Amino acid sequence: MISAQLIAERLRHPHRRPEQRRSHHDSSGRLPIKKPGKGSVDRLHQEARAELLQDDIESVKVIPPRPIQFWPTQPPQSYLGQLEDSFQQDLFRARSCVTLEDCRFHQSVVISSRDVIDGIWDLRGREEPFLGVTNFSSARVLEFGPKSGYLTSYMETQGAQVVGFDIGWDVEPEVMSVSLQDRQPYCNEILRATGAVQNSWWYHKRVNNLSAKMAYGNPCLLPVDLGMFDVAILGDYLPYQRDPWEILSQVAQITRKRVVVTDILSSDGASVTRDNLEHVSIWAPSGRDVSTHWWAMTPGAVLDALRQLGFTRTRVTIHSQRQRVSSNLGHDSIVRYTEVPMFSVVADREWSL
Repeated sequence: MISAQLIAERLRHPHRRPEQRRSHHDSSGRLPIKKPGKGSVDRLHQEARAELLQDDIESVKVIPPRPIQFWPTQPPQSYLGQLEDSFQQDLFRARSCVTLEDCRFHQSVVISSRDVIDGIWDLRGREEPFLGVTNFSSARVLEFGPKSGYLTSYMETQGAQVVGFDIGWDVEPEVMSVSLQDRQPYCNEILRATGAVQNSWWYHKRVNNLSAKMAYGNPCLLPVDLGMFDVAILGDYLPYQRDPWEILSQVAQITRKRVVVTDILSSDGASVTRDNLEHVSIWAPSGRDVSTHWWAMTPGAVLDALRQLGFTRTRVTIHSQRQRVSSNLGHDSIVRYTEVPMFSVVADREWSL
């Protein structure tokens, strides 16, 4: 039987036909009716069998490479209609084949109320400070970059209707300038890693039966039919975007009450000091050749931006979250975490829209 890898290769290059195979066909594409020479019988049998499989290719199960990728791909027109039930059902069905093998868990998640899948961040028990001690009862929430969906699930348990938003379709992760020779392989690796994290959100949604919806596109140009939200959550998100200020401007236009921005505290202080209340944003804090880390910003920079956008009642809280330091994520491994200081800027409108 012809291998699945060869079938997949032919699907990727539908117009490529092996030279050996062409040599045994006449102009009509059929095998010539003549006695083969010595030693060629097995080869002809193999070619004929491959031909039959090629003609009936849809009946052969092709094993896709892992992790399964769902993007980049063609978006819906103007990115509209993504929150319609039928569209969400299509997204869900297309990703129903996602397994643990296809996932990279950015957050630890609890599956079926008992099993824990360890992730890069473990937010369990510390959700409230991360989310700005927000009352989510009956709130419509827009969560940017929901990662593996742990906070999505938590907010649902608190009564929220959650919509996640992430880059997708024809919008790929924005990667800093690296050497021309290394850029494309590096971008491809970032794309695969991001896709695997997005897979983990859909896996979590399926196994825990979450009701949250998901939309994809450009965060600097949000789809106009997303609607209005009571709360917007941007957790560990803005420093990895090339234009965080335009994203905040977009968010302000569709958020009635509160914006919460949570990120790693750049200083090593345990409290809000004068230094980190100043408006400071550092471009490429890890160097130009380091992936997607575009900015380091102080709480003061975020405060100033949100005040200018109409969210004048502000406060800053400092807390710590657990980040994994071990590399082995096997179910029997011991996963160690370190405490990372973080800040949350909570900004409310004086009057709700």
